[in-house]
Amino acid sequence: MNVFQRAAAVAAGVAVLLVAGSCAQQDVGGPSAGASDAPETFVVDEAAVSFELPAGWDEFDSKTMQDALEDSAALDEVSDRSGMSSDQMQQLLASNVSLYVVAPRGEDGVLGNVNVMVFDHEKLPTAGALKLQYRTLGAADIESDDVSTEVGDGFATTYQLELQGRSMYGESLALDVNGSAMLLTITSGAADRTDELARQVLESLATV
Repeated sequence: MNVFQRAAAVAAGVAVLLVAGSCAQQDVGGPSAGASDAPETFVVDEAAVSFELPAGWDEFDSKTMQDALEDSAALDEVSDRSGMSSDQMQQLLASNVSLYVVAPRGEDGVLGNVNVMVFDHEKLPTAGALKLQYRTLGAADIESDDVSTEVGDGFATTYQLELQGRSMYGESLALDVNGSAMLLTITSGAADRTDELARQVLESLATV
C-alpha cells in the first residue's frame, strides 16, 4: 500500500473515534476551552514543524486511541470500505500516526480531531490520487486546491464522509516538508468548523 493509500485509510480510521459510542460523548481531559484564549501549540517531531489549534485541544495518546477502537462497528465499516481487516486497520493506525490531537469535548456526537502522518523521503502524492482514495472510502464533495505554507507547498483536499449515520467533514493538507511527505488531516462535524480549523493550522505552521 503506497503513501496516499495509507494516508486516506488512516484519515478515515481515526474518524471512527468521532462516532458516538467511542469517545465522542466524553470530555477527553485537558484544559477547558474557556480557560484561556491563547491557542495551543503542537509539534510534529518527525517533520520538525509546529502548528496551533484553539485553546483546550489536547494530544491523544496512542494507548487511549487503540482502546477506543476495540470492538468498534464503525472501524469494521471503514476497514471494509478500505479493503482491509479491522486488525490491519488498527496496525496501520498504530504505526503511521505521528500526532493525534482532539477537541476538549464532542459536539453532536462528533469529536473534532487533527492527525498527522510523516513519510520520510517519499514524494508527495498527487491530488488526483488522493481524491480517488477518498472516493473509494465513500467520501463525497471532494475538492482540492494548491496551498503554500511556511514549511512547504502542496495541496488541500476537502471531503464529506458518512459514517454510522453521521456526517463528518475533513480537510487533508498534503505538504512537501524538506523532501518528505507530511499529511495533516482535520475532521469535525461541520464544514465551516473544519475550514476554520484548517485556516488556523495553515497560518500557524512553522519550523522548530
